[in-house]
Amino acid sequence: MEEVPADDDEVEEDQEPEPQIEEVDYDRQAAEAAEAAAAKLPDVRETKDVKMEFTEKKFPHMPARESHHREAPYPKSKKVEKSKDDTFIDIEDKDPLWLKDKGDHWYKRNDYYSALNAYTKSIKNDEDFLMSRLNRATTLLRMRQYQAAADDCTDIEQKINGLKKEEREEDEEYYYKMLGRAYVRRGAALAWNSQYDAATLDLKRAMEYTKLFSEAEIEKMKKDIAIIEVRKQSQEVKLSGDLANARNNLGDALKYYTEAMEIDPRNEYALSNIGVIHLKKQDYENCLTWTNKALQMIEAFQADTREFQQDTVLEVKLLQRRAKCYEVKDLFEQAKVDLDRAMMLDKENAPVKAAQARVQ
Repeated sequence: MEEVPADDDEVEEDQEPEPQIEEVDYDRQAAEAAEAAAAKLPDVRETKDVKMEFTEKKFPHMPARESHHREAPYPKSKKVEKSKDDTFIDIEDKDPLWLKDKGDHWYKRNDYYSALNAYTKSIKNDEDFLMSRLNRATTLLRMRQYQAAADDCTDIEQKINGLKKEEREEDEEYYYKMLGRAYVRRGAALAWNSQYDAATLDLKRAMEYTKLFSEAEIEKMKKDIAIIEVRKQSQEVKLSGDLANARNNLGDALKYYTEAMEIDPRNEYALSNIGVIHLKKQDYENCLTWTNKALQMIEAFQADTREFQQDTVLEVKLLQRRAKCYEVKDLFEQAKVDLDRAMMLDKENAPVKAAQARVQ
């Protein structure tokens, strides 16, 4: 059994030490504080007249920053002309740099008409402001005005090449950038204008500007050149098909058009002409099939800038051809829709007007 402790047995407990109170000598602390306060203060600084220079104000009623100091202009845009009849300069009409910046503002918002107007005004006020001319070329590309874009780039090239040696060397980096970018844009414009050799030449020139373009950008130019070469080859074969078609040799024409499509599956002209061959053969189902493919390709091409399309000849022909197929199949409502659309694109097209009269 366990032994039970008696009442007088002591149980061990933890005992805390008694707290010790530290005495503070307040008299000593007061004496030390008084001694510190009695330390010697520094001497008063010597008096001296100080003259404050302020920026000269040209006009007393205006702050100096508003009166006559202007921001440095963009390089090569220093012309702000004032005619004898002008009582003041309207920056919105006269300052090339301001107008160029306004054009950039509209371009970024896809308002290409406003951007074009701003760049054109800028160039009107400073014919040598190359940045505005380059940006206008970019805008014209977006608006599918390819020849006008190429012409702007040619003007840039001629202006730079026409500079005196001393003037060009003074800002070589600026002109280097302008030329390189102008070649790229002109190459693109010429390619869309089916001037394949000239487009390839410009892109190859641009590739030599290794200080301006990155390796990735140069590699993309190489791919663009390859695409242009494929389209050129496809178009040459398609031309052989056109000659065979003109001689009414439909079998050879179809063979050439098919070969052109194998080279470049996105050749809308070869695609369209295959439909022509089937129409001549009175194979209306196949004509509809190939015509629909060509129209879909045209409609998908740069859909975001479709409103600027100017060359509508091929689209009108395709719509007229499809309407003919619908008419033969007694689908007059569908034929009318296509003919109405063709008339919107070419209001003076006599064959389309005659076809409209038939399906009314």
